[in-house]
Amino acid sequence: AVVCASLTWLVGCTTASRSGSSPGNNSDAPSASAFSEALAHFSTGLALEWQGEDGASFSNFLRAAELDPDNEELQFRVALNLVHQQRTEEAVALMERLAKRRPKSERAQLWPALIYHATGDFPSALATYDRVRKLDPRSPVAYLQKAELLLRQKKVDEAAETLRDGLDRVEDQLELYRALGPLEHSRARADLAGGRQPAHLASAVRRFERGLQKYPGDDGLRELLGRLYILGGQIDQALATYAPLEQTTTNDLRRAQQLAMTFLLAPDRNATLEALAARAEQEPRNARVLYYLGTVMEHSRMPFEAAEAYRRAITADPAWPAPYLRRVVLQVAADEPEEAILTLEDGLQQ
Repeated sequence: AVVCASLTWLVGCTTASRSGSSPGNNSDAPSASAFSEALAHFSTGLALEWQGEDGASFSNFLRAAELDPDNEELQFRVALNLVHQQRTEEAVALMERLAKRRPKSERAQLWPALIYHATGDFPSALATYDRVRKLDPRSPVAYLQKAELLLRQKKVDEAAETLRDGLDRVEDQLELYRALGPLEHSRARADLAGGRQPAHLASAVRRFERGLQKYPGDDGLRELLGRLYILGGQIDQALATYAPLEQTTTNDLRRAQQLAMTFLLAPDRNATLEALAARAEQEPRNARVLYYLGTVMEHSRMPFEAAEAYRRAITADPAWPAPYLRRVVLQVAADEPEEAILTLEDGLQQ
């Protein structure tokens, strides 16, 4: 394990050393002897760490870091050890020195923020994330990290705005969409719960429509957009958005129930029932729509109507287990064990 780790670190050292001598980095590659000595201390530190001798291990890591000051992974490892020892000022100073030595390395600029974050200095961490965003505004990492820190401080609106700003700048936007989706949902639900119209919802829908056009194969993003449609009462649009998910999750019963439950988010339950019922009449062989309808009825204290919707879903797709199981739940709740057994036996046969 020590040898493998040392070889891995050697690759890191080589990469750091070569990049350290490039323009824009005011650092020089370590000499061959310093490099060899650094590698020896690092290997010794790993061996001592494996033996549980943390103090001696850290001393070797610290010496290795002094000999190879441009090895980013090693510098960060030492800084984390300093944080664990509550030597926070030394940890911060170490990371700031690394950032100055490697001004064009996004990772080297990010790590001071992580140390500030770990030590509870949130203002400095946020300022550092802003500095990294200026260094490379097309990278999503700083936007995600800053949003996460703002959320820890209960600053939801600021976190959402940070992610939206990132969507306008970065190339790989998928993780930003995934992080922003729940925040948009929560904001819309809070507005609806307070009797307010979620004025931002229309722009959020347009934003996620653009996201799905860019990443049409991402199921998570597709579900996020479907939920936004439902929160806006756009049931038909949600059904159209969910259609590809229904084709790929036939036997995932938990997933099917999860999708069905999203229709309960709609602000107008009666309108949702009407929309689903109308679609079920238009597409009587669409078992998924009937299953969604049954789920909303079941949670609207309409057990007989829900059972009938599940029965129709079974007729539409006899090989799909989900509606059998929901119908059995209703039959057991209605103290009809014989009917429940018959439903299960029919499902087993199908």
